[in-house]
Amino acid sequence: QAVAISAGLPFTAILLVMTWGLLKGLSHERKLLLQRGEL
Repeated sequence: QAVAISAGLPFTAILLVMTWGLLKGLSHERKLLLQRGEL
């Protein structure tokens, strides 16, 4: 069970970073659309 946890931690970290990047990108995109008045 400890092996499963230690193997899953790096995967979890990668998923968190990817999620953070996606949200940051979407937020930036939304700001651009609002500035242009397209939203």
